[in-house]
Amino acid sequence: TGLSVVGCADDPDTVVAVAIGPDDVGAVAAQPCDRPTARTGVGTRLGDGSVLTAAHTVDGSLRRLTIDGAEADVRSIDLDRDLALLADVGSAVTPSTARPELASVERGDEVEVLVGPTESVAATVDRTVRLVVDDVTDDRRSERRSHVVRPGLPPGSSGAPVVDDDGHLVGVVVLTGRRTDESFVVA
Repeated sequence: TGLSVVGCADDPDTVVAVAIGPDDVGAVAAQPCDRPTARTGVGTRLGDGSVLTAAHTVDGSLRRLTIDGAEADVRSIDLDRDLALLADVGSAVTPSTARPELASVERGDEVEVLVGPTESVAATVDRTVRLVVDDVTDDRRSERRSHVVRPGLPPGSSGAPVVDDDGHLVGVVVLTGRRTDESFVVA
């Protein structure tokens, strides 16, 4: 299906409609300086050449960051929403200032979580909540509008795009509750 972007990216008030397909999804691996193992997640290639993922996968001092094995770097990060934009190292990509338009979903709607180019998980929207995050390491508190979907997702799903039946972006996976069999999708 592929990614399609509609709108003028140089206009900060532009809302960009995004349709996501399996070819737009890639593996993100971040090797922190202070840990022996990499943090892994999923990223979505956007029309401007950047890759959208969960910020907690790529924040902090990194020894190495890759997207599908290619060296990458963080271009912008929003810790309050737990989102980050990445790009291939050496690319001239400057992430767009346009806001992606997220598809609207309600309780009971069926969605698809693209956890890889060849793997997806069917899920159902259980509810929409204000997810409150108390980050004791940075002494910060943030709230984010999130959809709760079931079932829970496999480890390494952070950053995975969640799409509706038409392939329109609903949000990005930022948290999976393994004991509760649910995942949180920032919207």
